[in-house]
Amino acid sequence: MSATLGADFLPLLEHCRSLSSLDLSHFYCYPEDLPPALQAYPIVAASLSHLNILNNSSGEGYKSHELLAITSACKNLLQLLATLLSHATVIELCAALPFLEELVLDVCHNGASMELLNAKCPRLKSLTLGKFHGICRGIDSRHGIVQCSVLESLCIKNSADLTDSGLIAISLGCLKLTKFEVHGCKRITEMGIRKLASNLRKTLIDVKISCCKHLNAVCSLRALGPIQDLIKRLQIDCVWVSVQELQGEDTSLKKKCEFHNSGNGNRFSSMSWEKLHYLSLWIPVSQLLIPLTLVGLEDCPALEEIQLKIEGDVKSLIFKV
Repeated sequence: MSATLGADFLPLLEHCRSLSSLDLSHFYCYPEDLPPALQAYPIVAASLSHLNILNNSSGEGYKSHELLAITSACKNLLQLLATLLSHATVIELCAALPFLEELVLDVCHNGASMELLNAKCPRLKSLTLGKFHGICRGIDSRHGIVQCSVLESLCIKNSADLTDSGLIAISLGCLKLTKFEVHGCKRITEMGIRKLASNLRKTLIDVKISCCKHLNAVCSLRALGPIQDLIKRLQIDCVWVSVQELQGEDTSLKKKCEFHNSGNGNRFSSMSWEKLHYLSLWIPVSQLLIPLTLVGLEDCPALEEIQLKIEGDVKSLIFKV
């Protein structure tokens, strides 16, 4: 290892003076190496508009002072992807990046605050947060993400205190959301997702629901009822229930569809996913896809692409021609 901090980056910064995008997510380095290298070449650092230091291959995140030094040098960033080792001062970080449009932050320890984010980054359109507390404090909250009124894309991962009330507050404050992702949030339910979808009916067209304790595949599909005629991209990585369970849960839903169908003989208008062109599903090995038809996913006239994630021991499968 070089005795000079940042020595590994110096040849790159010296010979690529017009560098505008830098992805270090798969480059092995120590977090303390990058700040001095960027400070040594301020013109190059200032020319960067995209910086990815997420999932640093050394296995460590960036300490607050290291990340603040990086953002101070790269003051014209439009996109920042980063992992933090401790409770980074998020507001100080954002204050150094007034032009920021996309922010991805993963915190190795909970507790970072989202207060005043909108005031510091008024152009922020895309936000991904991992392991954050205090993203939203409830329906009546005027703090945190709900103030980010220009957000178009929001992804929340492994938030221990996100609730249905928080989802509703987000949907009332972030009225321009076209894309919403939620992963590993154990306290949200079908009701919260349904309220969010209903409030964002005019804009929301891209949804991903993944590994949330109270949201299996059936609940997730039901929750998206308010936008199922508008949604274009849908990814559900959830527990896929059996045919028997699904038939039991959806008896009332089936009756509702029959009622809508009996009037004029048309297809189930309440069950059609008219604009859906991309669908991604997670299913266990040997599970039938018959349940899709029971929740109306057979009526997807615009569908162009399906991706299936199969999990389990495929050796147990017997293929017949």
